[in-house]
Amino acid sequence: MGGHGGLNILPRKRWNVYNYENREKVRRDEEAAAKEEQLKREQSRKRDAEFRLEMLRRARGLPTAAQSSSSVASEPKSNHINLFEGLEFFPASGGEAEENDDAQKESSRKKKLKKKVVPKVILPEDEKYRLGYGVAGKGVKAPWYMSRPSDTNADLHRDHRSRRRVRNLARRRWRN
Repeated sequence: MGGHGGLNILPRKRWNVYNYENREKVRRDEEAAAKEEQLKREQSRKRDAEFRLEMLRRARGLPTAAQSSSSVASEPKSNHINLFEGLEFFPASGGEAEENDDAQKESSRKKKLKKKVVPKVILPEDEKYRLGYGVAGKGVKAPWYMSRPSDTNADLHRDHRSRRRVRNLARRRWRN
């Protein structure tokens, strides 16, 4: 007949999703999958980085990783590392250097000439549109909410306030 005291057999079922053992099994599987995914990502990043490095080496004409490892194996091992191995050295003096100096002097002279720009004349009409002056500043009437009330307006405001006070006092008296 149903009711509240029926059989409670769910904890005994092995497919029960609320069972502690099943929850732990799911957690372990998810952690293992996450670790596997992380390893795959790292491996793909390493492969991509190596591929890009190989492409750059080929573009520059430098030896690839396979070629450099064979040359390193043939050389005796020492603590010295040559950081400038693949670089070409250019002579400090020569005909090309003098031509470069002349070209640099010429370009610097042209830059100096370009820097000498005539300052722009700003007329009073244009002044009101600079740096936000067009909103409320020089030569522009301020909006009503930024201007102070004049004497006639002040009297009206005072009169309006006094009427409001009288009205509020009358309401309080009537309520009590």
